[in-house]
Amino acid sequence: MPLPQNDLPTYELKVPSTNNMIVVRPFTVGEERILLLALESKDENEIIQATKQIVKACIVSEDINVDAVPFFDMDYIFIALRAKSVGPSVETKFTCLNVVDDKECGTRFPVKIDIVDYVVEKDATIASEIDIGNGILVKMKYPTYAVMKSTGNEDNLMRKIKIIANSIEYIMKAKKVHTMKDFERDEVIRFVENLSQEQFNKLEHWINNFPSFVIKTTATCPKCKYEHNIRYDDFSLFF
Repeated sequence: MPLPQNDLPTYELKVPSTNNMIVVRPFTVGEERILLLALESKDENEIIQATKQIVKACIVSEDINVDAVPFFDMDYIFIALRAKSVGPSVETKFTCLNVVDDKECGTRFPVKIDIVDYVVEKDATIASEIDIGNGILVKMKYPTYAVMKSTGNEDNLMRKIKIIANSIEYIMKAKKVHTMKDFERDEVIRFVENLSQEQFNKLEHWINNFPSFVIKTTATCPKCKYEHNIRYDDFSLFF
């Protein structure tokens, strides 16, 4: 006689970039173990693949592709799943930098970071179509989770070049549209490398102002009683 099946609960979740609702379930003990093993390996690619594997398995809806969604959606979905699976909050330490009598307070005290306090900050003035001059219009898109989490061994400039290359949807010149999916990635990287500094700066402005998923909370220092507004964007504690 087979063991009974465990039916996991499902929940609706709003995707930040679209405000569309998807149905998800908590991740299982076995799936959490996959992630923990990947974290223990300290292998960047293993961690990325494990995270994507778990998120994909936990999305019940069939209309979302974890390989294509913007990175900040993946951040939010994963942490929301963690909240449903393990708990909605974690405790971390915060250092009070309030100046008292010309000296920083310096008191370290516990702060609870709660997933329900999340916001996605987005600058509505940043346009996705960028005129870089010389008759060239570049249409940008948000890169995926794998692109943003892969740091590799490149210097900071090379990493920016690759992020920009992976964020270009199409390039238009003389009314002719060149869609990036029709080109090898190396070709797109060379296009970015051959831009003038002024042109590059316009595309760099786009990636420097990506929407960011943050958790905001307040906490009062137990010593000096100063109330801090905390903007939290390091989600490693939620793993």
